[in-house]
Amino acid sequence: MRIAITQWLVLLACVKSTLSQPSPQVQKRISNAIDAAQASNLSNIDYTAFVNPFIGTDAILYGDVCPGASVPFGMVKITTDFTGYAPAGYISDPSRKARGLSPLHDSGIGSTGSYGNFENTLGKPYQSGALFSFDNSPEEITLRVGVSFVSADQACANAEEEIGTKTFEEIVEVDLTGTPTDIIEMLYTSLYRSSLTPVSIPLTDPLYLSVKQNNATLEGRGPFANTRSFYFDSLYCSWDRFRTFYPLMTLHSPVEFAQIVDTYIDGWRKLGFMPECRSNNLPGWTQGGSSGDNIVAQFAVNYHNEAHALGIDLDELYAAMISNGEVNPPEWNTMGRQVNVYEQYGYIPFSVLDVSSTGLQTREGSRMIEYAFEDFAIRQVALLLGKAGDVEKYTNRSYFYRNTWDSTVSSNGFQGFLQRRYPNGTFFTTDPTICSPLDKNHTCFLGEGDPNGFYETSSWEYSWYAPHDTAHLIELMGGTDTFLRRLDYYFEAGFYQAGDEPSFQTPIGYHYANQPARSVDRVRDVVLNNFSANITGLPGNDDQGAMATLLAFHLLGLYPVPSTTHYLIVSPFVPKYTIHNSYLGKSTTVIVKNYDPTSIDYPIPEGVAAYVKSVTTNSEPATSRCYIDFYDTFRVGGEIVIELTADKNEANSCGGPVPDSLSTGGFAHPR
Repeated sequence: MRIAITQWLVLLACVKSTLSQPSPQVQKRISNAIDAAQASNLSNIDYTAFVNPFIGTDAILYGDVCPGASVPFGMVKITTDFTGYAPAGYISDPSRKARGLSPLHDSGIGSTGSYGNFENTLGKPYQSGALFSFDNSPEEITLRVGVSFVSADQACANAEEEIGTKTFEEIVEVDLTGTPTDIIEMLYTSLYRSSLTPVSIPLTDPLYLSVKQNNATLEGRGPFANTRSFYFDSLYCSWDRFRTFYPLMTLHSPVEFAQIVDTYIDGWRKLGFMPECRSNNLPGWTQGGSSGDNIVAQFAVNYHNEAHALGIDLDELYAAMISNGEVNPPEWNTMGRQVNVYEQYGYIPFSVLDVSSTGLQTREGSRMIEYAFEDFAIRQVALLLGKAGDVEKYTNRSYFYRNTWDSTVSSNGFQGFLQRRYPNGTFFTTDPTICSPLDKNHTCFLGEGDPNGFYETSSWEYSWYAPHDTAHLIELMGGTDTFLRRLDYYFEAGFYQAGDEPSFQTPIGYHYANQPARSVDRVRDVVLNNFSANITGLPGNDDQGAMATLLAFHLLGLYPVPSTTHYLIVSPFVPKYTIHNSYLGKSTTVIVKNYDPTSIDYPIPEGVAAYVKSVTTNSEPATSRCYIDFYDTFRVGGEIVIELTADKNEANSCGGPVPDSLSTGGFAHPR
């Protein structure tokens, strides 16, 4: 997505303010800009004035956001670097000391060292850089700097070429007059952060343009040196962003989405597997497997008609997915999956002897669930391309998540949880609460010491994760009534983690039990108790826009089902908005009938309209008020009317089919 490049002087001004800690004047300026826009005739609005780049820069929750000015997907994000733990360079902590300014940063990642931004190397001070002094103590200094991983000439070219053209109003326009001020600030800040990564440096090199009609980035090294494909870096990590980041791009920026997909396919061309966590031209650790499958599938199922024109060969895209699904890499820490034992056992065994490949022997439970959803992604593209045999194979493999469901395990009065299994088929039972927010004794990350087999979280959280087959999860949990009681308990007992990606869809799980009004309540709870327009306004790492796009979807009243064309309907926080898709030449306006700004609260005040009574698309009643399809809405443009009611009982059903699940006949046909 490109946003408001021509008006980013406001963000450039923020660079100056980052020489110290954020001033209260920043928030005052933003509030004044929103007040002025709401009082104006709504013409010539500077939407960038609503962006607060300091949201998520605190040293308490560690959103690790970089507030430095950047163009969309630009390599350069210049900001002040501070001492101590500060992966994004800057951090809002008055006790820290400024070390200087640097141009390369990643935003919203939880590890140090990205793009050379760290204070120490194995204990030695990091002192690379230049020291300048100036006569006469000038109050303002202008530096013109270009950077490159390749050469000085390339650095100069990058300094000239890193520009953009689109503005906010060409992407998303919100009805400002009826929207609460903090919602406007949170939404436009989220849209801003959703375009900070991955990074690319487009160049108009005549040689490359004559070979292929797209811009070559020319910043790749090793096997990617002089690639004729787009080269995006900082894909750190695909696991974080396939759920919300790319489904948001789907709505408005297919050109940029296709360029990123080209990068994923080119990784397969050069290395045999699509990249997963590349940053600073180096691979990082895979989180859940080959999440790139879900990213390219998202593009394919939504834009297969335009794929060729956008420079994507769907057969080549599918071949890259098949490599992830069938070929065992020699080392699956950085690319691909441990597919040999996965196919052999129907799950990823704990403590298995794998003589054909290496990788961290950990996360067997969570990798199993992610592998199954990645197989669903392959199934979706196989269906699209008419590959019947593969459709059957990968449909069956997408059900493998069931093989790690242990119906005998109990926790807090509920039966049945995901567990690891030994090669002989017996379960390795652990307490499902381990590594939940209630567990103060364990951490669950990439190391070999993971005590429960689930990445970053607990079995309590991952046991909700089957976005393609939630109907069967309801059966595994004991039926609809038990599912609903368990879902309520999950949130009320404190197992939910707003900052953890596998939990993103869980608040909308009530839709699948035909009680969407309860999803509305829960999303209000999630947003108002975990996000804000303050420096502490994120529930953890922004994860390169994962949190930003999650919040954007919540505020817009939608939630995507990745690798599909479906968007679940919740209840918007704004009265009206328009999403523009300049490539398709379509604009879609969402009108929220009976919107009441006092509904932006939790609990929702009694008698206030907040629940979805009806949905119409271009004057036709939707088949369900629980979800819409991209092909019926944003692809064709027009008008979506979401009518709200204060009567929760009236709105507490889908009024038609519940969202699709594979095992009940859903996702049967490509659009």
